[in-house]
Amino acid sequence: MKATREPSSESGIGGTKERTHPTTHKATKGTVFSFTNTAIPLEVEAFIRELFRRGWSILIDMFERFRKPKSESALPAEKSKKDFDRYCKWLLLDTEQLAGKTILDVGSADSRFGEYVEQHYPDTKVLKLDMRSDDLESKVDFFAQADKLPLRAESVDLALAFASISNSAGEYVVRALKEIFSTVKDGGEIHISPIFDAPFEFSQERLRLVREYVRDLENQDVATATWTLTSTKERTLKGRRIKESEYCLIIKKQTVEVED
Repeated sequence: MKATREPSSESGIGGTKERTHPTTHKATKGTVFSFTNTAIPLEVEAFIRELFRRGWSILIDMFERFRKPKSESALPAEKSKKDFDRYCKWLLLDTEQLAGKTILDVGSADSRFGEYVEQHYPDTKVLKLDMRSDDLESKVDFFAQADKLPLRAESVDLALAFASISNSAGEYVVRALKEIFSTVKDGGEIHISPIFDAPFEFSQERLRLVREYVRDLENQDVATATWTLTSTKERTLKGRRIKESEYCLIIKKQTVEVED
């Protein structure tokens, strides 16, 4: 954006008259901002002109309009309770099974589920894991990929994955499930949700691979699995009516009896 001032031979105040090129817009007296060779939508151009006219007050107005007052002391408690309720609903958790357990929460950077559990179940430990390290405010115990967990084998009672690994490619989901399964104690459980069933190739491939892995566990008598339908919806995509379903998968690791 280039500032120019063009003298004129026409008479005016002081013998000169300010004028602008047809492709420029006057912003302030004596200064012209050129939009030449720049493709700017009309609504953006109008906003810029209004911004120059009103100054920073327009930004203040926008900020005040969308700013939501909040209590810094109440927000964390409110969010942790909401996250706890969401986990219990979509992961089909029985609150009684949380007491006295070591719980692995996979993909917990945006969740305060662990904080709520540790506040209301003092004898429960929640290991909060996420692969992201860009959120400095998240209270995560360690950052790692779900298929490369820095945990000992058979060290957790319950593993949870809510809206995290189930959104990934099928091969990764299976690798993550294998790794998580190895960290769960005998008699422990894995709860993962949502697992999508939608008429898309990547979704069907992911579902197929997960089902194959689960069947292998059941055929080896090392685990039992329960698929529970949690949501079904229909929508129109490119003129075609499609149906999408979501499942919660619970894998229970069998207790291995040691012979004397």
